[in-house]
Amino acid sequence: MENLSIIKMYVVGVSILNKLEITEDNTFSNAAMTGMLQQIKNGYPVERIRKYVNSLFKENESSINSETISINNDEDFVLLILAMVRANERGMNYKVQMNNGRFDRNGYIIPNMTFSKRVVGHHVE
Repeated sequence: MENLSIIKMYVVGVSILNKLEITEDNTFSNAAMTGMLQQIKNGYPVERIRKYVNSLFKENESSINSETISINNDEDFVLLILAMVRANERGMNYKVQMNNGRFDRNGYIIPNMTFSKRVVGHHVE
């Protein structure tokens, strides 16, 4: 089942790139990988990822676990993975803690993780 998610992510990557450059040993070249990452960033800007993560939280909820995250399609899966990968980037209003294990969410295997809203500190002058 884990391979199914890897295949789904690969198919999404292929559809994003349209043309992959593969070296003789069947690996992505650095240029192809860089190109794919750039196209993903262009198609999934930080604001879109933040909006997706914010939609996961119910009202007054400060954290959510993989166990309760709903994944309905490839786009949800890609946004969730990007949210996990880009959590430490500037401007993200959440953090991710990785836990042991994995969950099957509608055929997508995702890591056991907890998304928490970042607490914005107030400084007094």
